[in-house]
Amino acid sequence: MQELDDKILLFVNSFHNEYFDHVMWLVSNKWVWIPFYLALIWLIWYRFGVKGLCLVLAAVGLTFAITDHVTIQVFRGIFCRMRPSNPDNPISPLVHIVNEYRSGKFGFPSAHASNSAGLAVALALFLKERRQSVLLAAWVVLVCYSRMYLGVHYLGDLLAGALFGAVVAGAVYWAARQLPWKLTPMERSQGIPSRIVANVPALVCCMTVLGICLFGL
Repeated sequence: MQELDDKILLFVNSFHNEYFDHVMWLVSNKWVWIPFYLALIWLIWYRFGVKGLCLVLAAVGLTFAITDHVTIQVFRGIFCRMRPSNPDNPISPLVHIVNEYRSGKFGFPSAHASNSAGLAVALALFLKERRQSVLLAAWVVLVCYSRMYLGVHYLGDLLAGALFGAVVAGAVYWAARQLPWKLTPMERSQGIPSRIVANVPALVCCMTVLGICLFGL
């Protein structure tokens, strides 16, 4: 498995150039995606109202707290799997490093993958819309790919992190469903048509990706 992970990582990492170094560096930056997060928050508010938004945000916040803490503070100390970019890793000399970024010593499982997958699965379960689920899944794949491109995570790190994030999100969603406070869509007879509102996150996400691509020039 380690040999296969090495080959996959080096294959993905080998397709590098100055332009994509800039692009993937930005894709991996969580702050770049703030407009996308805000668009999702607005969609949830529009769909479920203030109380529903509070419930969803609490569930997502709990998911984040679990995935981030357990991934970094617990699992990495147990598995102690070096990142590809770690200078002590035998394949490190073959890994292309961007902006001297090597991150921490250990990387299994990936916190980026667990956090992004946790967010995506939680929102997909609450929203129950195919278009949002596909959008969120594509976003998770893009973020995970950027971590491999930067040489800081193996595919195995990302798959394990994403699986853990999905499991935690599913458990938190199940717990939220047990509460007496039920999440029900609001009836809106006026205002922006729901079909337009549903497309806002996708539009913002695409604009963010376009902005990243243009900024990388």
